[in-house]
Amino acid sequence: METKLDRFGSLANGDGVVLGGCVQPGKLNAIFPMRFRDDTDLAVATSFFQELQDAGNSYSKAPKCSWSAIPPPELRGESVHHLTTNGGFVSFDILERHVKRRRAAKTAWILLNFQSYVKYHIKCTRSYIQSRMRKRQERLTEVIQDARLRGSDNTKKLQVRKKSKRRLISLGKAKKLQKGFRAVVDRMKRLRLWIRVRALDRLRRHYRQCFAVPRVKGNKYYDKLEVLTKGWGDIDPAYATMLPALLLRMIHNQIWISLSRHQTARRKHIIVDRSLEFEQVDRESSWDDQIIFNGLFFYMAYVAVPNVSRMPVWRTEGAIITALLHIGPVEFLYYWFHRALHHHFLYSRYHSHHHASIVTEPITSVIHPFAEHVGYFVLFSIPLMTPIFMGCGSVLAVVLYITYIDFMNNMGHCNFELVIMNEQKEYDMLKSRVPESSTVYLKFTSDEIPQYLVLAPAALQTAHRMVTKGWGDIDLVDAIMLSGLLLRLFLNQVWISLSRYHTARRKHIIVDRSLEFEQVDRERSWDDQVTLAALTFYLAYAAILSVRLMPEWETKGGVIMALLHIGPVEFLYYWFHRALHHHFLYSRYHSHHHASIVTEPLTYDETLGSLCSLSS
Repeated sequence: METKLDRFGSLANGDGVVLGGCVQPGKLNAIFPMRFRDDTDLAVATSFFQELQDAGNSYSKAPKCSWSAIPPPELRGESVHHLTTNGGFVSFDILERHVKRRRAAKTAWILLNFQSYVKYHIKCTRSYIQSRMRKRQERLTEVIQDARLRGSDNTKKLQVRKKSKRRLISLGKAKKLQKGFRAVVDRMKRLRLWIRVRALDRLRRHYRQCFAVPRVKGNKYYDKLEVLTKGWGDIDPAYATMLPALLLRMIHNQIWISLSRHQTARRKHIIVDRSLEFEQVDRESSWDDQIIFNGLFFYMAYVAVPNVSRMPVWRTEGAIITALLHIGPVEFLYYWFHRALHHHFLYSRYHSHHHASIVTEPITSVIHPFAEHVGYFVLFSIPLMTPIFMGCGSVLAVVLYITYIDFMNNMGHCNFELVIMNEQKEYDMLKSRVPESSTVYLKFTSDEIPQYLVLAPAALQTAHRMVTKGWGDIDLVDAIMLSGLLLRLFLNQVWISLSRYHTARRKHIIVDRSLEFEQVDRERSWDDQVTLAALTFYLAYAAILSVRLMPEWETKGGVIMALLHIGPVEFLYYWFHRALHHHFLYSRYHSHHHASIVTEPLTYDETLGSLCSLSS
């Protein structure tokens, strides 16, 4: 601190914000240019900086804090880009006593995390304001409902009083009216009997001859005579399955509805602890319209497409093609279609009807306007109609795919936890990171869907070979690549779940700190390295002839691979990692990996990403 330097230094942290420091004899000025994207965040931050300035200067031992909307004099000569802010400048005067002995590391840590602390304070303030607004809204709603109930009670009391007066007046005329009423009723009974016996029979015979409907013979397999003579074996399975499949969908959805409302009434294991509104129940009462709508399209496809009536009960090739089409282009198109629905033009006209339900139910997933239902049906008919046009479709594959879509929709919108956790408060962090479903709400929490389209051509080529040549002629290496990719994703996901489970339990952990949402958001692209490795394997399979000729097992190759890993690979990896810790490479690449204080199993993928980017 006794240096005589008088200069300005800048350091770009992870948030893209320039941290300035002006070194003077005996003092260091740390200046933070504050930038915010939202006007609400700017208003909250401005009030926070004013309070920080007033409260911080009241303590004599704390560094002096100042905030100004214009750049301080120490930043003269800097570029306009660094001085362009909308939140002003926050500066701290660091004296010599603040960096003595062990205080230096603590002071540096606080200054480096000041931007993160401001963002955390803004998020907490906004959540607190929203919770207070919701509580205030609930109180006002209760007051309005109580006023309505009291008004209905008063009207009922007035009606009861009027009825009692009428009863007192009519007691004297009761006997006379009773005799006249009995006579009228007897006459009506006689007239009704005469119409039913005489006139109605004549009308029935007359209109039966005039409006005789001719009997239209349908498909010969569905005539009762054909069923009785030929039996059930000759019935078309596609046509016979349509009505039971529609009834199965209704029963499936009704089970989810009953289970969700049972959990909501019990007030156990629910996510949004609020009661259902009658307006929402009335708005979602037409949830079965989309089932009838889909059934109508299925019957039209049966009449228009010849291959539908020729479908067998099951074909493995068609089921695999349906699954690959759903994983590849359908998920990609669904993601961007839903992004388009959240645009203000389409959201205000169509999609807002779906998001009007705050306390979601399983049937909320199918509450859409008619135009959205048409779009969803056209999108999800791609995996169903493509195998049918290819000639490898099956009835059971169609039913299982539709059941899968319904199951994931219902599970993603049910307002309760399927996996019951013992310590609910400690697991809130884990629950917020679990994706709701693979087909419905993955679009809210993931941006990595398009990356798997890189492997879609290779996967479709493997499926085409299997359909045309069968299982016996498939290349072993080509068939194992996709399954190996899925196995890697599954093993990594198992490790991630196990690590977060122990972090939430706070048992047998090394670093006793909770996970930050910034770290989870930064490490959510851990599967990029799996996709990159799979793409490299497919390129090697196409370019190198020896890859196609590999057998299932070769002992010599396994031993050579182990020796190469123990010897030169470990040696090169050690020195390569040492080079990454050099300040030149560390500040540009490897610091992204070490930004995670509480490491997870997927944290190593960040290192592999930098290794791949440098080695390529």
